[in-house]
Amino acid sequence: REQVRRQKLRAELGLGLSLAITDSGTDEALGGIGLWLRAVAPDGATGYREEAHGRASLHYWVSPEFRGRGYATAALNALSAWALRLSDVHRLELFIEPTNEPSWRTAERARYHREGLLRSWQQLGDSRRDMFVYSRLPDD
Repeated sequence: REQVRRQKLRAELGLGLSLAITDSGTDEALGGIGLWLRAVAPDGATGYREEAHGRASLHYWVSPEFRGRGYATAALNALSAWALRLSDVHRLELFIEPTNEPSWRTAERARYHREGLLRSWQQLGDSRRDMFVYSRLPDD
């Protein structure tokens, strides 16, 4: 319940959207996708608004039993196309661990371009992780 409350609050405050990925025929939940429009400083203080710089970031996941069927690519394409129609969004970004080949293949199928490796980019659990950075622009 707390997770749902936080996601609703993000949308209400204009910080981003958390959406379910579902099967269009059955409405069965298969995973999730999110669009983040605001950065938050590590100490929890509100950071700058990314749309002021024209950037937004996305993330996605699909439950293991539904992977490899194109759901993530379809969801990423749909949310990306919608986000790029927002007047203040000019660039979309993804951050993907180099070892997560299925995820970066999904990004590439959704017309994202790998720009490089960000070393020690993000804290996950007990360690800092490298991330590939991908982008998609309106003309892509």
